[in-house]
Amino acid sequence: MTRSLAILYAADGYVSQGRAMLGRRVAGDGFLNGLLRHGGLESLVGLMLNDRKAQGFPAEIQSRAPGLQVRTAGFDDYRPVAEAGTLFLPGPGLESYAYWRRRSGNQRAFSLCGVTHTTSTDRVMDALAHSLTAPVQPWDAIICTSRAVQGMVRRQLQENVGYLQSALGATRAGVPMLPMIPLGVDCDAFRRDPALGAAYRQELGIGPEDVAIIMVARLSNATKFSPLPMFLALQKAAERRGRKQHLLLTGWIENDGSRPAFTDAAMQPAPM
Repeated sequence: MTRSLAILYAADGYVSQGRAMLGRRVAGDGFLNGLLRHGGLESLVGLMLNDRKAQGFPAEIQSRAPGLQVRTAGFDDYRPVAEAGTLFLPGPGLESYAYWRRRSGNQRAFSLCGVTHTTSTDRVMDALAHSLTAPVQPWDAIICTSRAVQGMVRRQLQENVGYLQSALGATRAGVPMLPMIPLGVDCDAFRRDPALGAAYRQELGIGPEDVAIIMVARLSNATKFSPLPMFLALQKAAERRGRKQHLLLTGWIENDGSRPAFTDAAMQPAPM
């Protein structure tokens, strides 16, 4: 039997080069590289949202994994996905694809596997709630990338199950598996360069014995994270070690009023 997998493919979810460095996009790019390098695949099926998106898929995969058998599929024929056995989705929303699978007449035809990225937006929370009333099966999964995310997703599902029970008398809900698998890191892409590090320290005025902490993120306390726990932890570390610390916020600050939370607010809990 051919070792295969199907992925819902759009370049926006897997190709970061030449595009805005969104976390989900970088994670998807790394996932695809890791899958092709270590997944032991003999073939890969790309489920396309439309014909236009299918044009670049074979070339993209061949550039990363020459010789791998590549196939494209559309929503008019579920069989290529069923032959692969699993459809990977670059997000947590299983609802639409569970209904599509149900229309095939065989809900055991393949499993669905999504993954969390941002979890605090209304769009994601709605997707989690909708999965409970969709034909999601126990053999489907939403990969949670940390214990905190897993707890949040489980609590979100439990609260909505409670609502369905009290409002409608529901006795069953489509609750998927919630395995915790942290995002992988391509260690070769982050090899230490002492000479480059020394040059950056000199350019930024960071002493050789000072501690430099780099935060790489999309900086938004509305849709990403609150920086307060980080500031408090760094202040404690500075007090214990007695060494000067420099926090480097890299990425970009969203135009949603978040800037003061990452700049001005830092001086109160973490004067360092």
